[in-house]
Amino acid sequence: MEEFKKLWQEGLKFFHDQRTLLLIFLFSVILLFIFARFFNLTRLPIFCDEAIYIRWAQIAWHDASMRFISLTDGKQPLQTWLTIPFLKIIDDPLVAGRAMSGISGFFLLLVATALAILYFADVKVAVIMPVLILFTPYLLFFDRMALAESLLTLFGIGAFLFSYLLGKLRRLDLSLIAGVWLGLGLLVKSQALFFLILFPLGLIFTIKDCQRKERNREITKFLALYFLIVIIALAIYNVQRLSPWMHIISQKNETFAVPLSQALREPQRLFYNLQLAIGWFWNYLTPPIFLSSLLGIFLLLKKDFLKGFFLTTWFLGPFLGESLIAKIFTSRYAAFLAPLLLLGAGFFFINTLSYLKKKRGIWLVFLILMLALPLWRDYQLIFVPEKFSFAQTDRGYLEGWTAGYGITEIVGRVKNEALDSKVIVGVEGTFGLLPQGMEIYLDGVDNTAVVGYYPLPKLPPSELKAGIEKGEKVYFVINNTPGNFESDRFKLVKSYPKVNNSGSLRLYEIVK
Repeated sequence: MEEFKKLWQEGLKFFHDQRTLLLIFLFSVILLFIFARFFNLTRLPIFCDEAIYIRWAQIAWHDASMRFISLTDGKQPLQTWLTIPFLKIIDDPLVAGRAMSGISGFFLLLVATALAILYFADVKVAVIMPVLILFTPYLLFFDRMALAESLLTLFGIGAFLFSYLLGKLRRLDLSLIAGVWLGLGLLVKSQALFFLILFPLGLIFTIKDCQRKERNREITKFLALYFLIVIIALAIYNVQRLSPWMHIISQKNETFAVPLSQALREPQRLFYNLQLAIGWFWNYLTPPIFLSSLLGIFLLLKKDFLKGFFLTTWFLGPFLGESLIAKIFTSRYAAFLAPLLLLGAGFFFINTLSYLKKKRGIWLVFLILMLALPLWRDYQLIFVPEKFSFAQTDRGYLEGWTAGYGITEIVGRVKNEALDSKVIVGVEGTFGLLPQGMEIYLDGVDNTAVVGYYPLPKLPPSELKAGIEKGEKVYFVINNTPGNFESDRFKLVKSYPKVNNSGSLRLYEIVK
């Protein structure tokens, strides 16, 4: 406690001495964050999973009996619930879904900065950590997507903070808050289980800080508080039992992960996934930040082994665990670990600043070298995402059937024509980019209907022809399936190609 009181006093003094500069810095960070997370937000087309998640939120909003709809696909419901308020105030559903992630990213910036100050006991990191969070492409990308990764990352860094604080303070109020925090995290994604498993590692700080005669008592107190945290977290997690679909979570997990026994028999999976994950951190953190992270963790292990060990274990536990069992592995599943590496980078920057404190010119050059590539990658993500160096596992955001090029253009056409007559849109697919990508935009729009087909029937579908006889406009959308489907009654209106000629979304009109 005395350590934190002293840090608080240092922080007040630092703020008093540098008040004007800090206020300018704070204002600049907020403006840059708003720009980076919310400007040009629809430049990247809607992604398949985004369409699904936003549609769930719309249905849950309009029908209280469907608040757990995400469980029908084995997905926990918190992201769905948190998206609903944004749908109420933002007309564009894609912007609403992505804005929720952006707000999660802002809270991540606040929590990560507070963590860095407390963990390194240095108020100067309050200047460094927000910059790293703000400009790291890995975090920027998922803060601009209507996916659960930003929310999971927020809960992950918060769990790390609570574990550290409980090890230092062992307070009941802290454990109650931590229990609620971890419980909500479990309602985001199954990966949050890592946070609950790693949480008792904070005990090492209890052992370090306590004298021998009171050590057993304090260890018992920590474990009792952790037991309370587990009870609260699992109680919140089990609110999903109000739905008959909770069991689908375990079925869905089997789609993405193999049993541990199988994973141990197939070590090649571990090495392959490790290679992928290291490539993501190298690419999406950018080489300067990634190398700074590793150097920072190495320095931390030398200067304060327990803190270095704590940080390293929190990173390596999920990193190795996921790599060992992941059957389907993309950068999304490692994104929540990025802030832990940025803590290492922050520590490296602090030490470099201390070393170069009398050489401001060199420090400025160092800072420019560190941030030049991240800033360039950020520019690409915001303005020209097609030129961003996505890993091969992530090309689906731009290419193939999961990329939603053409969705908004087709929806705009349908809305205009629905002003005069009913418009029916048949689509290839019953779950995914189609029909959900169309439904989220046509939700509540009169004179429109979306009908999904899978597998693709003989075109045009006979049941849609009846609409023509009633004077209705009838369209059909094909996503990426190759072939020329035009006929006398099935006319191609427009084709919307995807990046690198990886397919197209094609709009056909059914005519008499």
